[in-house]
Amino acid sequence: MKIGEGLIRTGVTAILPPGENWYDNPVETGYFVFNGSGRVAGLSLIDEYGRIETPILLTNSLSIGTVYEGIVRY
Repeated sequence: MKIGEGLIRTGVTAILPPGENWYDNPVETGYFVFNGSGRVAGLSLIDEYGRIETPILLTNSLSIGTVYEGIVRY
């Protein structure tokens, strides 16, 4: 398998909220901790507001900082 070739890709999966203006139309949300061994950024906002205004990004634990920085720049 060569990087960037073939049908398999690894890295980041992005789930985008509906619509174009996420800040004016936040999505109600909730969460649960499946096994307690993963890392999550942004749960304090869900706890406080019960909604999100950004995409949900899935990646491995060691890439959370890079993904966090990427969404802030986006």
